Amino acid sequence: MRENDTAESVVRRALRLLAVLAEHGETRLGQLAAESGIPTSTAHRLLAALEASGHVVRPAGPGRRAYLPGPALFELAGARDRAEGELVRRAEPYLASLATELGETVHVAVLHNGRTRFLAGHESPRSLRAGLRLGLEHPATLSSPGRAILAHLSPDNLVSCLGPEVAGDPALAPVLEETRQRGYAVNIAGVEPDITAIGAAVVDIYGRVRGALAVAGPTTRLPESTLPWIGGILTKAANALGAELDT
Repeated sequence: MRENDTAESVVRRALRLLAVLAEHGETRLGQLAAESGIPTSTAHRLLAALEASGHVVRPAGPGRRAYLPGPALFELAGARDRAEGELVRRAEPYLASLATELGETVHVAVLHNGRTRFLAGHESPRSLRAGLRLGLEHPATLSSPGRAILAHLSPDNLVSCLGPEVAGDPALAPVLEETRQRGYAVNIAGVEPDITAIGAAVVDIYGRVRGALAVAGPTTRLPESTLPWIGGILTKAANALGAELDT
């Protein structure tokens, strides 16, 4: 490790490599370096350390071998699955209550490799509605739950999550700052035409961002004048949910 490589920067780079590997599976060095924004020589050095720790493996054989997720990385994925399972279980009564009170489609979502993944939800009973997005992913910078989560991350964590190019987009900073000031995130037709969505981060008792609650509906039914009211209800529910997450 070079003298100017701090332990923190090394960890951030290693996590970016693991995020790319977890997303793509079998991946060659060049792609890992390019997508994580890390010089190839540095990526090679970090991957050797990750291979030694069991987070990365390379199949035996000659030639330029690709990297694969290792057993230690699967153990981390198991911990993530358990945390997401708890989030969904605890969120269920809040989703049901919000769906009844607001009459719109609601979700609980998490951040996954720079994208918003929708884990569970309740669909609006109205004929004109936003549909459920279970299992789908959207760019975190565009979706309301993604923006709500990103607004709670430090600059370094933003880079680790999104990569340096996306995190450094000049258009992103004012969106996240507005979200912080407002207390909830708004997306008007950013992902789907004619759909407005509001998202509020779920922060546990230790200050960790565990996900976000979101409500979405037709823009004609959710004009900007209604957003503070909906945002207040959603934020209150997200705060109550976060207070229950203690593991």
